Amino acid sequence: MHKPITIVTNDPNNKAVVVYLKAEVKIQLGFDPLSLNLGRREFGKVEVTEYIRVIGEIFQKHTITRVIARNSYIKVDLVRPDRENHEYRLAVTLLKTAPIGNLYGSIEVWTDDPAHSKTLVHVQAQIIAAVP
Repeated sequence: MHKPITIVTNDPNNKAVVVYLKAEVKIQLGFDPLSLNLGRREFGKVEVTEYIRVIGEIFQKHTITRVIARNSYIKVDLVRPDRENHEYRLAVTLLKTAPIGNLYGSIEVWTDDPAHSKTLVHVQAQIIAAVP
């Protein structure tokens, strides 16, 4: 990120000085996407699974200890890094038993880092009746 900053001084020769700031923002713990919309799904059809990337600097020293879905119609599994995927991922599955209507839930992601012990990811979907 680059940002110009103007500093006003009481120096008569230099009333204003422009300083250009360059910074890199490092994400300590983040998700891609930040929340998950599983879209419009037909009631009773096959389960659908989407993935959320878990990113951040904390994984140089810390790890994810558990993940919990806070809706009984959403299942979440933690996919740990391996040779092919070098990052954590959350496999979020909408169960086919989800009732008709709008579904909202959250996933708790717990780490062993005290500064980021629990973080929430929001999940939503719309379950519609089968059209004959």
